[in-house]
Amino acid sequence: MTSGATGISHVARERRVSPKPMYYVYLLKMKPKGGKEYYIGYSSDLRKRELEHKRGEVRTTKGRSPELIYYEAFADKYLALRREKAIKSSGSVYMALMKRLELK
Repeated sequence: MTSGATGISHVARERRVSPKPMYYVYLLKMKPKGGKEYYIGYSSDLRKRELEHKRGEVRTTKGRSPELIYYEAFADKYLALRREKAIKSSGSVYMALMKRLELK
């Protein structure tokens, strides 16, 4: 095998690798309207989901001026879903998050 620019016997092909998808658990702060002040959600496309909330396309946050204040990113979908469920269903997990964010 020869070396140099003309002596290469094979051409290296560029491999395009798609980035692994991320999954997000997020917290929105909303204008209080007789209901909850915070909304906890899950999404695989955080930017798109935030726009849906801001445009009023999500019934729960429509007309309440939602603002993204916190999110956690996960490489595994099921870990993200488990975290969302834990925050929503366990008062102690919810309060620990609120305290860490200095919201309560």
